[in-house]
Parts: sequence; structure tokens; C-alpha cells
Amino acid sequence: MKLSDWGIIPDHSLAEGETLGRVTEEQRTNYTVVTEQGPLTAQLSGKLLHPQVNRLDRPVVGDWVVLRALWSEGKAVVQRVLPRKSLLKRKAAGETEAIQPLAANVDLTFIVTSMNRDFNPKRLDRYLTIAHGSGSRAAILLTKSDLEPESAGLAAELAAKHGVPCLALSALTGEGLDPLRALLQARETVVFVGSSGVGKSTLVNALLGRMEQATSAVREDDDRGRHTTTSRRLIPTQGNSILIDTPGLREIQLDASQEEGLEESFASVEELALQCKFSNCAHESEPGCAVKAAMKSGELAEEQYESYLKLKRELRAQARKQDKALASEDKKKWKAIGKMGRERMKHKRGED
Repeated sequence: MKLSDWGIIPDHSLAEGETLGRVTEEQRTNYTVVTEQGPLTAQLSGKLLHPQVNRLDRPVVGDWVVLRALWSEGKAVVQRVLPRKSLLKRKAAGETEAIQPLAANVDLTFIVTSMNRDFNPKRLDRYLTIAHGSGSRAAILLTKSDLEPESAGLAAELAAKHGVPCLALSALTGEGLDPLRALLQARETVVFVGSSGVGKSTLVNALLGRMEQATSAVREDDDRGRHTTTSRRLIPTQGNSILIDTPGLREIQLDASQEEGLEESFASVEELALQCKFSNCAHESEPGCAVKAAMKSGELAEEQYESYLKLKRELRAQARKQDKALASEDKKKWKAIGKMGRERMKHKRGED
């Protein structure tokens, strides 16, 4: 395969001895990178491994990177990451404020949810927010549609509500697979995200026409899936689109940078807010509130508005936490700089 078959190559310049590649798989500190001459096993340069380098500035699956290759050994060192056109990310699970990158340079994010107990409209709102916030397009895939007779109607409802394509799919019957294939474009990168057991790997295998990804059944007692995909990797299709299967996500927490993604996910609410009589309307008891009027008329579902408010509050809380964390890091940095300055002055004066 040519390197151009692995996606749309961004503008770049290379120094003598440098090679362009794309990260196809990440395993802790090791990367598989495809180049024009073939795949290489790569590690990060010392500069990228420095503790002060943010995780978001290191490579992730889908990144285009500049390498120095050791062709005889099939190895390389990643020198730098090229600017991204999109980055799918989430706040890392737990109490940490770290941000976890999921995939880079994605053109289309498939949000996969099944028609069993996994289906959760509020979780879907979160997925749409991180997808829109990434800079990629989004589509919703309702798998296991054979379990729900009304799945086609629900797909149409969700498409109208969120303004994105929504397909009802069944790997068992083949329903929806042709419309799914029609969404794939040559040289575009598509990532599948969702909980474990919703059928992401099954869909990837169906699109590839082979058993590329391992699959397993959900547990009968709670409909929860098992982690069969353990890492993210790029997989090219015969139609020259590139797929990324991902491990199931148990938590979808937002980070403060995804405000625009929230606004796009709830575009109908944002448009209504612009029609309010007062620009600072809190949508509570103010006169001329278009949001309250829309809820009263049934144009806007109250649960949709409540989900919007909850995510808005979460983003604001994250912004406050990140500001505090940044202030703490700055304080530590300047304290260290001050200590180094005092040590130099002592050394200059000949003090112990």
C-alpha cells in the first residue's frame, strides 16, 4: 500500500534523513507506524518523553508523525507530531484532571449503541459532545435492531433531534449495512466508539468482509459486554477508507475545551436561547423566555434541556478545576525557577 492509502496526507516539510509516517497502533511506549517504505516499530524521542510534555502533545493512533528511521532494524524514533485536523478525547476516568486522547485526524465518528439495556439518551449526548468537540463529523449507529421492532422509528427520531445521520443496524439480519457502507469515503478515517458489547468489532468485521477483530457475546445477566478490543489501531478497507476500532468506554467525562462541541450537540437549545427577550436569560422565570415557551409547547423536551444544563454545569466545573491545576503548576514552576536563581547567585558569590 502507498502511504496516501492510509489517509489524506497533511502539508509538511522534512529535513534530510527524516521520514513521514502515520501511527497505526499504540502499545504503551511503542508505536507501529506505516511509511512509504513499509511499517516500522517506533519509540518517542527524548524530547517527547520529557515529563513536562503534555500527553496531548505525544502521538496517538491516527497521528501523522516525522521519524528518523533505522531501516535495517525496522525501527524508528518519532521526532515530532504534525498538526492535527481533529482530536477525539475525553477527561480520563477517576479523580484526575488529565485528558485522554482517543484518536487523531478522524473525519467521522461512529457512536455505537445497542438496542438492549445499553441504550441511554444522556450517554448519547455525551458521546455527541466529544465527537463534535473533536472536529470530526458524527453519526449514530443503533446496533442489534432485531431486538427492537421500533428501532427504525427511533433512528429517524434521533437523526431529526441531533441533526446527524442515524442508522438502525443488525449484523444478524444485515439490516442497515449498505447505508453504513455508503457513509464511508475514500481516504477518510472513521472511528467507532461506544460501550463494550455494543457490536463495534462486529461492524468493523462486516465492513472489512473478514474476521479481523475478535468478538464476544454480552453477559446474559446484565447485557454488559466484555472487553474484546484491547487497543486502538488503523485498519484500511478495500474501499480505501480507514477504520479505527476502540476498546469500550465505561465513563464519558467532558473537559472544559469541549464547550463548542456541547453547543453543536444541542444546537436547537442554543438557537432557542438566542430568541429569548433578554440576552442573559437564565431560562427560569424571566419574561419572554423562548426556551421555557418551547418546553411548554412540547417543541423542546424537558429531559433534553435538563441534559443540556447538566453537561453545561460539568464543563464549567471542569474549567474551574483546570484553572486551579494550571495555577498550581505555574506556582511550582516559578518557585523552582526562583530556587535555581538563588542557587546561581550563591555560586557566583562563592557561598556554600
